[in-house]
Amino acid sequence: MEHNLLSTKDADGYGILDAADKRGYKNAYIDYLQKLALDREGAFKSTDIVLDFGCGIGRFCPWLASRCSQVYGIDPGTEVLRLAVQYNARPNIVYQVYDGETLPFPQSYFNAILCVFGGVLQKHVFPEEQLTHIVGELQRVLKAPGMIIAIEHVYGRTPARHYPREELLAHFTRHGLVCTSHYPIRKGHWPILYMIRLGLIPASLLPRLAQYELDKRRRERESYLDYKDYLFRFEKKG
Repeated sequence: MEHNLLSTKDADGYGILDAADKRGYKNAYIDYLQKLALDREGAFKSTDIVLDFGCGIGRFCPWLASRCSQVYGIDPGTEVLRLAVQYNARPNIVYQVYDGETLPFPQSYFNAILCVFGGVLQKHVFPEEQLTHIVGELQRVLKAPGMIIAIEHVYGRTPARHYPREELLAHFTRHGLVCTSHYPIRKGHWPILYMIRLGLIPASLLPRLAQYELDKRRRERESYLDYKDYLFRFEKKG
């Protein structure tokens, strides 16, 4: 498993995982599981130019850079981008600040866009009018054919601060982005996850456990008492 200091220990919350996970075991597990899910999805090719939307400290950018031709990481936060440049720089990664509204790229520039916990399901991050605008911006800079891969929390009983899953899908559909698949990859409050956080499960077992959880979540029925991390795949047809 790859261990990036900021994405695992995450003491200041820069990795947007669990800032209370001081040892970093839980964050390392989630980081590995998300990347394994993306690998299984097979969304990124060696010739792709990819946008990491809301990249934060660049947790995914080196991973993308090892698989794709060019990666752009954008975020409205200058402090997290400074950390991205310091800790997650690669020759084929460009980090760039944006104003939170207009993506600083020409039309049809990217083969694929990644958005992990980018806030597209969170009303306090993107109120409805702003969400409509930013989805339009993502559609504008995406080539046809092209795809957007998003990982977001989905709640059985949607909190007031979050969009229901169906509403998110409708926003993307209105911009010509067809959801070809969406499915759970991780359960929010899984007892084994707390054992991982406490260091009770050897790190050598975590990759196998992540594979088990990915397979398990795909077969589960919907839960209304917890949230799950869902992977969404949207395609812009050519």
